[in-house]
Amino acid sequence: MRILQVSDCYLPQVGGIELHVHDLAARQRVYGHSVSVATVTPGPQARGGAVIRLAGLNGLPHPRALVELSHIIGSGGFDVVHVHSSLLSPLAWSAARAASRSSTPAVLTMHSMLPTGRAARALREVLPKVTSEVVWTAVSSVAATALRGVFPDHQVSVLPNGIDPEGWASDGTRTSARPLTIVSVMRTARRKRPLQYLDILAAIRREVPPSIELRAVLVGTGPLDGAISRRLASSGMDRWVSQPGRLSRAEIRDVLHRCDLYLAPATLESFGIAALEARSAGLPVIGMAGGGITDFIEHGTEGFLVDSDNAMAAHAADLLSDQLRLRRMQRHNRQYEPSFSWPHVLELHEDIYAAAGGRGSVRDELSVHQHRGNSSNSNEKRFLREPVRK
Repeated sequence: MRILQVSDCYLPQVGGIELHVHDLAARQRVYGHSVSVATVTPGPQARGGAVIRLAGLNGLPHPRALVELSHIIGSGGFDVVHVHSSLLSPLAWSAARAASRSSTPAVLTMHSMLPTGRAARALREVLPKVTSEVVWTAVSSVAATALRGVFPDHQVSVLPNGIDPEGWASDGTRTSARPLTIVSVMRTARRKRPLQYLDILAAIRREVPPSIELRAVLVGTGPLDGAISRRLASSGMDRWVSQPGRLSRAEIRDVLHRCDLYLAPATLESFGIAALEARSAGLPVIGMAGGGITDFIEHGTEGFLVDSDNAMAAHAADLLSDQLRLRRMQRHNRQYEPSFSWPHVLELHEDIYAAAGGRGSVRDELSVHQHRGNSSNSNEKRFLREPVRK
């Protein structure tokens, strides 16, 4: 199959969409597909058209980029166009329209949590309409519900991100006498709530008995790095909280293997790949109940789902104070892999592409992992969370 992945942002810029699109294209090539990625992010040229870098202005597509992309799609060189959208993705939206005009099967995946209320009404006016021939998907159940809330006339299926669970797995070996360690991995931007993470850590330290030694790590970099460093220094938390900055995937995996508990404080997380990586490494995850992690974290089993920072701190303190329960939860997460392995996720993509091309029905083929309306579908979530015993 000849596939064109379209994303406004791509490597060498690093983020959730960028890494996912890169990994998805690489995995699809391994499965024998011919895959190109179109983007306006500047960077090195790839051989054989693997990455098509179009002209951009300050992260937005130049008008001639939209014309060029329309010609590329209209040339008939691709069997399906898969566009990856966030709250502002003019290149992806233009690709969806071009695919519709040329009758090229197209899939749109929403990677963000869409707003509600006045902001949603504004988005309906700004987001260009794409025709009903485009198959709409989102990366999680909650993201699909949010997308459908803004565009109630559209059917939305769940098309999650993928992971290699074995690549993150830990054998459970623990260095003796190591302090209990809390970790979070994020871009240190306001939306990810890194300063609130520090507040949660301070609350945990107050609630956990002083006899229990604690350490914490915040992995990642971004615009709030300076504010985080100042907060750590002024509060004295720098004595037990480290800020190593940006790390490679291998380095992040090694950090996770030296930690005991993962916190995900973001309230608008559409998927939560960092939390899924931590869960695959055997760590219990405590995150916000309104985010995408609800598809792979069951409250009380793989971790806890909370509705406030206070509740996150309280659950973390209880778990760190009850090390038998902590170890049981860690063993469970090491023993049972999440269902988001790449072979499974690629199979879902194949089904969605087939439906977009008229070779199947999204309603019939994919009913097991789609839901309608604003209510939660427990069968869908069980399917997405279904663990695989090692």
